[in-house]
Amino acid sequence: ILAPKRSRNNEARKIAIYLSRILGEQTLDQIASTFGNMSDSAVGNMVQKIEQGLQSDKQFKNRIDGIIENVINAKWKVEI
Repeated sequence: ILAPKRSRNNEARKIAIYLSRILGEQTLDQIASTFGNMSDSAVGNMVQKIEQGLQSDKQFKNRIDGIIENVINAKWKVEI
């Protein structure tokens, strides 16, 4: 997921970038640096495309909501 040469059509990579933005409190530039070989505007475009997918595809939204819930629950368990 972090490799800079990964296919730009990699859904897991796009989801990871989206989650980094909404859960990680990172700037677009920080995310671009973490995922390598991309601009902050490319990160912003990926985030927008995921958000559009969430609005248009209920099954996709349910899947992302489940991932977010798992991440939040895992983070909560670690902090105890």
